[in-house]
Amino acid sequence: MTDEQFSQIMAILVRIEGGMKTLPAPDAFLAALAGVFGRNEFTSSEAWTVAVELERTAETLGQRLPDLPHELQIAGITTTHGLGRYLSGFEGRGVSNIGKDRNGTMWKLDLVISCDDEIAKRIQRMA
Repeated sequence: MTDEQFSQIMAILVRIEGGMKTLPAPDAFLAALAGVFGRNEFTSSEAWTVAVELERTAETLGQRLPDLPHELQIAGITTTHGLGRYLSGFEGRGVSNIGKDRNGTMWKLDLVISCDDEIAKRIQRMA
């Protein structure tokens, strides 16, 4: 089984277990992105790569799943393309499409989102 297939199966199980009641709040998802990228530009591919690496590291160390991979699982996002489509739904509401480069669409968080997450609180203090 490939990592991609495993991620897809886990996302389906998370959706079934949650009964589709636990879709991520936009602020929780965007706060998770802000915790990784702050106000820097990023592509869906970069965000996906970071999320996969965070998930693998947490599994290796026996730690809880970090916010970004957790929010991606809750949303059922299983590919880089899916992440890009999901981000496009937030355009004008915290995320901006700032153009394209050879790696795809460049995204930037417009603002730091308020959230109960400790990472989001630290980012707000830095802003």
